[in-house]
Order: sequence, then C-alpha cells, then structure tokens
Amino acid sequence: MTTAARIPVTVIAGFLGAGKTTLVNHLIRQTAARFHPRRMGVIVNEFGQTGVDGQLIERLAETPSDVSRLVMIGRDLNTDEERAAFARFSGEAVPSGDPLGACHPPVGPAVRGIPLLLALALSCADAQTPSVMVSFQPLYDVATRVAGTSARVERAVPVGASPHSYDPTVRDLVRLKSADLVFMAGLGADAWLEKYVAASGGRATTVRLGETLKFTPLRSGRAVDPHWWLDASLMAQAAQQMGAALAKADPNNALTYRQNADREAQRLNTLHAELRRTLAPVRGGQLVTFHNAFGYFARAYGLRVVATLAPLEGIEPSTQTMTQAVRTIRTSGVKAVFSEPQLPAGPARAVAAEAGVPLYVLDPEGSAQTPGYADMMRHNRDTLLRALK
Repeated sequence: MTTAARIPVTVIAGFLGAGKTTLVNHLIRQTAARFHPRRMGVIVNEFGQTGVDGQLIERLAETPSDVSRLVMIGRDLNTDEERAAFARFSGEAVPSGDPLGACHPPVGPAVRGIPLLLALALSCADAQTPSVMVSFQPLYDVATRVAGTSARVERAVPVGASPHSYDPTVRDLVRLKSADLVFMAGLGADAWLEKYVAASGGRATTVRLGETLKFTPLRSGRAVDPHWWLDASLMAQAAQQMGAALAKADPNNALTYRQNADREAQRLNTLHAELRRTLAPVRGGQLVTFHNAFGYFARAYGLRVVATLAPLEGIEPSTQTMTQAVRTIRTSGVKAVFSEPQLPAGPARAVAAEAGVPLYVLDPEGSAQTPGYADMMRHNRDTLLRALK
C-alpha cells in the first residue's frame, strides 16, 4: 500500500471512566468544524449488553451539521442493518459471510482512503470480561476474590459511606448501565440500588444475597434486620451464591468462579470459628449500639444487644430513647456504648457520658482503616474484648 492510500487511524484505549468517550466526541466536533466535507467513521469496541459509549457518541447526530459526516458502525457488522450502514458510509458492500470482528477492525479495501477513529472501550480481552457492581465494601471485598481475574468488580458505595443512605452520582448510573451483574445485601439494606439499576436502563441481573441464604432473620421493629453479613458463616453462604451467579453469567469461566467461591467460603467459615473461639471470654456481654446493626453478630458470637439509640439508620435518636438507654446501662451493668464510623458519634457520646461508661466504635460496613471484611470483623472483635473485659 502506498503512503497516499494508507488509512489515518487513531486508536483510543483506557480504563473505564478515563475519559475516552469525552475525547472522541471532542475530536469529532473539531474535525467536523475544520474539514466540513470529510466523512469520519467511529468503531466502538464494546461487548456489554448495553452500548454505553456508542450511545454517548451517537448523541452527536442530534446536531444536523454532523449527521452526514458521522456514521456509527456497530460492534462487529454481523447484522444486515450494520452492513448496510457501513456500505452507505464506505461506498462498498460488506459480504454477509464476511463479518468484521470487533477485535480485527476493518481496514481493508472497503474503507481505503477513509479516516477512521477507533474508540476502543476496552482491550479485546477486557471487552469480554463481565462487569459486576457490588453495593458496598464488605460484599465488594468478598466478591473480588470470588471473581478473581475473570470478572471486573466495582463498588457502588465508597468506602466509609453508608449503604443505607448513599445518593448515587450520574457517573454511578453510567457504571450501573454497563453492569452485567449486581450484588446487593438485600432485605432493605441497599434497596435504593435496585431502583437506580432500573433507572439506568441497563440489563444487569440483580442478586439480593440476603434473600438467597438459609438462616432465621432477626426483626428490627416491624422490619427484617438486614445486617446479615456481620455473621461470617452467612457471608460464607453469600460467597457461594456469588460464585453460582457469576458462573451462570459467564459459563466459560464457571469452574473458576465455583472454585474461587469454595475457597472463599472455607476462608470465611474458618474466620467464623475463630471469632466464636476468641470471643468466648466475653460471651454474654451486653451491647448498647447506635442503631440495630449488630444483632446477627451478637447472635453468632454469644453477645446480647440490650439497647439501641436509633431503631433505623437515618433516624435521629429521640430524647426518650437516649434516657431509656442511660437507665438500661445503669440497671443492667452495661460496660460500654458503641458508635459507628459511618454515623455521627454525638448521641452515643452523650449517652456514654451521662451513664459514666466509655465510648467505643464498632464498624458494620467497612472503613478506610479496615476495608477488608476479615479485618473489619477482627477489629470489631478486638474492640469488644477491650470494652467488655
């Protein structure tokens, strides 16, 4: 091929959220403004169920001056409609038996002399990797080990934020739209996430883990207590459910997911036995917590929650509730009050000061100090051993 016949090709690649689509749109606008009569092809290499990048780029067609110069070429030109669109753009037909695979961009005679802008959402290997969204940190930590390197796992709620009240951003909605699978705690802990999955327009399969486990739920007033993950044996069950869901979504790697899930479940059951053994010295200890998050932890490891300051997260403790908590502490010989890093410590601090007992912090949802699930559970154990000795 002579120099004059060579095709100008620009390849743009990068991780999710790096700004590839923004750059592509900018380049298209600049090229359209400077070279009005020229045509430009855009090949978006994405394999997800919903073509997020393609849809964002197609918005340029809303501007009349760009319509004649921008033709979106589909993922692999396998359909008659895609081949017809490509033929209109290039002036040459693509035979029905000669699909142009997304990992082998069409740079042969059919497009010779036409500038192409290849907007690659991911590398060819990564493009076929399932995308998994997990609601918050403890579940995310376990899911990353179950998925291993065979799936891309992202977390919806930042470390240290509460999954009960998180308000998603626009970028979160874009990530949800491209997800193939969504893991939630369920039972009301992160109900907002399912609503936003539907609002995003994506087609992700949602797995409410708490509703797939075999256990006796605790009640929190009229509602079910959703904090099941604070029992490591239940988290072991959840790991198996994650493996089964991933295997169904990505059959080519089913064996890997199941093996990873088995290893993770064994690891979590070992952690469960360790916690039961090491918390034995404070068995029967009484807890006063900020909100009713530690019922499953207490049931699993021989403790007892005798009072909570707020029945539900997001509801401020009432004066009556705080007064009753102080009375309970004094009459029952409670040794400490426990706040949470995700919530204001003021009410718990006031109750502890009034009752004359120390204030400690128990973490139900993971923080920057203990992002790993096992680290979080052991940190809570160590705190309880200090507080209840």
